[in-house]
Amino acid sequence: MSSLLDSSRNLILEESWNEEQKALYQLNVKARHILPYTLSKTEICKIYAMFNTKEMWRMLAPSHEGSNEIKRNKLTTYLAEDSIRDVYHGGE
Repeated sequence: MSSLLDSSRNLILEESWNEEQKALYQLNVKARHILPYTLSKTEICKIYAMFNTKEMWRMLAPSHEGSNEIKRNKLTTYLAEDSIRDVYHGGE
């Protein structure tokens, strides 16, 4: 059985989806299937357990924008902020 999260991160079961939610789910599944073919093994490991493509891109975007030096700086900053956020919010 499949499920979605609403904007408040509440679980919506498949049998109660509307047409828009069904379409969004199908797009998410397609993107989750295609995205790993464009990534290195290291990047695939980072995103493997993520729930949706938005979360995947949030993790990958810092390392794919700008020059190599900018990418490294953005990724370092992002990972530090993400670690702080995890500690502060208890891993949410």
